[in-house]
Amino acid sequence: MIRQTRLCLFSCIIWLAALFLSGCISSSLITPKDLGTITVTTTGIPERIESNWTAHIIFSRGKHELSQTIEVVGTDFSSEIKIPVGTWNISMYLVDDNDIVNYQDSLKDITIYPDKPVFINFQLSPAEGLVQVIIEIDNFPQAEQVLRARVHFNDEIKEIIRDTPQEPLKAQYSIPPGSYDFKVELFTESFRVGDKIDPGIWQTIHIEPLSEQTLVWSPFMQDLYISVDIFMVPPAPTNLTALYSENRVCITWDINSFESLVGHNIYWQISPFEPFELITHVDASITEFTHDLTDLEELPAIINYTVASFSAKVTGYRAQPVIVSLD
Repeated sequence: MIRQTRLCLFSCIIWLAALFLSGCISSSLITPKDLGTITVTTTGIPERIESNWTAHIIFSRGKHELSQTIEVVGTDFSSEIKIPVGTWNISMYLVDDNDIVNYQDSLKDITIYPDKPVFINFQLSPAEGLVQVIIEIDNFPQAEQVLRARVHFNDEIKEIIRDTPQEPLKAQYSIPPGSYDFKVELFTESFRVGDKIDPGIWQTIHIEPLSEQTLVWSPFMQDLYISVDIFMVPPAPTNLTALYSENRVCITWDINSFESLVGHNIYWQISPFEPFELITHVDASITEFTHDLTDLEELPAIINYTVASFSAKVTGYRAQPVIVSLD
């Protein structure tokens, strides 16, 4: 069986070779056109640029990168470049004669075709500034608990995470020039609201183009001065007495030597099933009070009286009640 298969294959090869030699089958080499044309123009080039400025155009995709350097003359810039076909990320950097990037722009996912030119326009803006943020919390009471921070540049939020309290809290960012509302928030083991331990305070910062600046941020803390006034409870009045005569009850007590005394409250109770009720209060210098019972429609059999001294903040203890019999 194996021998027959080999003979059949050998016969087919001979037959194909004969057809090829007789011209029945032709072959040709196809070479793809693998370069496309891209025309680059720019807007935003400053009117007053120094001589010898150059435009650096970087083509990148994955790990591959190509570059093109073109001299800039005047404020108009246009160049036609041959580039392999495919999709590229393209960036332009306007560099002065000191090799410093002054203006830049980037475009993503630009597709280069083999059979038609592609036109792209860069809108150059001032180069970004480099900002290093260092969060200094050595004097913060909860420094050992801080493991995360959120850094706000306007609406843009950056996050810093550390695994242990011994690691520094710092990061470096490239930020477009301008003024920013800046704030740092501190968190413990997560960015949940319940783990926020310092909300931060908004500040205004300025980022200059091509600048390198360091922002050392610390939590805002203020000295807290605590004063304490201790208010003692006034003692109960002593030697409380109550005498009934002709629909009047005369209540007396000894003067109270308590320093911050303001006055006395006088209470009565006409039934053991009801609480004491405040009748009135008198000044601290007064040590007696006459309770007129004339307006009562019906006199109770007995009345309990008591007095409590009070200060500006605290009502003191009541004296032992005295019982007055109206029989």
